[in-house]
Amino acid sequence: MKLLRQKQKPFFSTLEEMELDTSSSPLEFYLQPPSEPLPERPSKREPEPVIEPATETAPETVPESIPEPDLKFVSKPAAVTPTWPSPLPPLPATTARPISEPHRKPDTGNFDAIFVDIAPGTFIMGSPEDEPGRRDDETHHEVTITRGFCIQATPVTQGQWKSVMGTNPSNFVKEGLDCPVEGVSWNDCQEFIRKLNQKGEYGYRLPTEAEWEYACRARTNTAFYDGEIIKKRFGRKDTCLEAIGWYTANSDGKTHPVADKKPNAWGLFDMHGNVCEWCQDWYGMYPLMPQRDPRGVMIGPGCLVRGGSWTSTSQDCRSARRLYHSPNSRSKFVGLRLVREPKY
Repeated sequence: MKLLRQKQKPFFSTLEEMELDTSSSPLEFYLQPPSEPLPERPSKREPEPVIEPATETAPETVPESIPEPDLKFVSKPAAVTPTWPSPLPPLPATTARPISEPHRKPDTGNFDAIFVDIAPGTFIMGSPEDEPGRRDDETHHEVTITRGFCIQATPVTQGQWKSVMGTNPSNFVKEGLDCPVEGVSWNDCQEFIRKLNQKGEYGYRLPTEAEWEYACRARTNTAFYDGEIIKKRFGRKDTCLEAIGWYTANSDGKTHPVADKKPNAWGLFDMHGNVCEWCQDWYGMYPLMPQRDPRGVMIGPGCLVRGGSWTSTSQDCRSARRLYHSPNSRSKFVGLRLVREPKY
């Protein structure tokens, strides 16, 4: 049996065509037009602004020529001087201000000493691996001193100590008051500084280890500030150290008056030999990273002493040599050197 396909009517394209054929459509009820007209959809178009007619204004009258002002009685303004200070040029990174004649400015507290101004700078602290006498705690690392400081040109003498404390604890009293004081502990030095700070216009303290080595080297990187160490056995003379310090080969077993040997480039005496010098820091291993104004560790086995003494070998008088002692210990080869600061 053959199925006959009925021809489908086309889809009504308009409402009028749909109304003509509503009799045969089952959706007659839904295709009736609405009894009430639909509300008009609001237009999204914004109304055009109403432009009011321009009012006629009288044209501006421009003078033919503008008279020039009479500058005969007009005074020129005075030059203004800025009140703020002009910026200072930055200090070089590796230089200090050497003073050919260190200033002697006695304190009003009767402490007469010579001090040398040291400018900020950057240096390599420690020693190279091939330096004779090098120890494992002398790791090379970069240190920056950001603040200048004023350090004593010589160690504190017996006479200077006696003028403040009233006594002389030294073992070499017969050698004279111009010899460095020794036989003082780190705690004794703090008491000396406390009494010294009670009078006068300055404040005093011990140098940090970094300040001490920076001042000792005075822009040098050799074992001593005047050259390299000579490889000799114990007790033998070292030609470089002979000119700048008292040590076991030339001291005759005693201290000597300060400033008898050659100073470094910044005018500091006895940085190598005569007496070791207390520093403010506790002993600790050096860090590997660059440091700015290091103050050492919080606590350690002892307080640092630097510089070597009349009983030291040449290797123990090197700029990088580090020793430490208990803060209560007293020795006939350990003294001190001060840093001076203005009181604020």
